[in-house]
Amino acid sequence: MQFVGSSTDITERKRAEESLRQAQSDLARVNRMTTMGELTASLAHEVNQPIAAAVTNANTCLRWLTRDQPDVEEARAAAMRIVKDGTRAAEIIKPNPAALQEGYFERELVDINEVIREMIVLLRGEQCDIPILVRTELETDTPRVMADRVPIAAGVDEPYD
Repeated sequence: MQFVGSSTDITERKRAEESLRQAQSDLARVNRMTTMGELTASLAHEVNQPIAAAVTNANTCLRWLTRDQPDVEEARAAAMRIVKDGTRAAEIIKPNPAALQEGYFERELVDINEVIREMIVLLRGEQCDIPILVRTELETDTPRVMADRVPIAAGVDEPYD
């Protein structure tokens, strides 16, 4: 009677795989935080412009009204600009009720290849129990399509133009 056997210690390999999954998860989290930071900075910039204009127009309005001979017409024009700038700032931050309705899509020209590449990067960062190899062969001169990037990235069906 004879016994033959072999064994391989895969402890280090499993630790390395777990470390890789954790690093990918951390990278995905950082990517989401970076995107939120960019969105916040963009929104702050868009809101600050009309607010700064409204402050400038308010100061102008006060100057016209505090003169020895107040210029009511110029002050009125400055006040109208304040209203316009305030309205513009409110429109930037006002939620769009239509966007909250199912089936609403904000269409723009979208490069589908770019969306695919972005999704691959995001998906690589997600933890997955099954190792998956993703290989892409994208056409180089694809036309842009009218679509909403958010539902496409989320996998929501949308009719294309």
